Amino acid sequence: MYSYWEKQDWFEHYEFVIVGAGIVGLTTAYYLNKYCPGKKILVIDRHFIPSGASTKNAGFSCFGTVGEILDDLETVSRQEVINTIRLRWNGLNRLKEIHTPDIIEYMNRGGYEVFTEEESFEFCLDKVTEVNDIMEEAIGISHVFKIEDCLWSNKVVSRCISNALESELNPVRMIKNLITMLRKSHNIDFLFGLRLNKEQFNYEGKHIRISKDMNIAYEKLMLCTNAFSGDLINELDLTPYRNQVIVSEVLQNVPFSGTFHYDKGYVYFREIHGRLLIGGARNIDPATERTSEFGSNLLIIEELKRFAAEIILQKEVKFDFQWSGIIATGSSKKPILKSVNDHTFLAARLGGMGVAIGSELAWELTEKVIA
Repeated sequence: MYSYWEKQDWFEHYEFVIVGAGIVGLTTAYYLNKYCPGKKILVIDRHFIPSGASTKNAGFSCFGTVGEILDDLETVSRQEVINTIRLRWNGLNRLKEIHTPDIIEYMNRGGYEVFTEEESFEFCLDKVTEVNDIMEEAIGISHVFKIEDCLWSNKVVSRCISNALESELNPVRMIKNLITMLRKSHNIDFLFGLRLNKEQFNYEGKHIRISKDMNIAYEKLMLCTNAFSGDLINELDLTPYRNQVIVSEVLQNVPFSGTFHYDKGYVYFREIHGRLLIGGARNIDPATERTSEFGSNLLIIEELKRFAAEIILQKEVKFDFQWSGIIATGSSKKPILKSVNDHTFLAARLGGMGVAIGSELAWELTEKVIA
């Protein structure tokens, strides 16, 4: 039972309610506050701290490898590939406009696509010029991909494909920085730890029922729940997939710096605070990883450990951390951005590229909401 004071002032009427405190939701709040100053904004998240893909990713500031782009060209048009790359690039530029690099541990150390088979490398090598042309059309920069020696492991092909524009960051620092900036505004509230389902939303009545005698009223609602959007909206072209990530003990020497991609981007690794981070490989057990439930997949974890020991470090090491994150895919790599009705909006399906796409998608959502 709520008091008079609670009902009057605790959950007052909001101009904007955002469900989902990941990169899209928080950045949308940032832009709404910037362009609609003084309007009351509420950000809701199901967890006590943001714990979706935005904080469980590997911290790659990337926008595509040669292998991934060639794989995409097998199923979609050249123009669609260009549009996807441009969206990622614009998103990364927006992210850098919002955040001070040091605060989010943003480092530009380059990215590399590595190979264990000469045949795979030669296939990509033959297409580098074509992919560079696509990249130049997408972002206006020529010769993004170059061929370099790769001599830190004799288990990989001695040459790799580099991208000097690729960077890395700390995803939790990024989310914390957004929250810190938003909390400086007296008109923005947060409600963490509130798990919602379809039945609690009255989309026509413009309110969310959080208990039998308490509603949150709003003028406009934004659903920024990515892989979990199916819990709130029916009939979405959206498939959740789980990704596994592990981090080693502190190592005496990590023989490389930068971000690394293998097998069309399905496996990725980087150095972090003197440790090896490696993740992905969901393609070896896609049926199990097609889920929105967090959890371990021992088959994949063992494969990641094997790859780390045999290919990357060439020695056994202990792993101190392991977690999973949930991404959202679908029939297209283009994210979902749509109006459910004239006051409800959905932004989802970031395809495992939330760091790159998130800020741009948030901007496009903001434009749609305030139009």
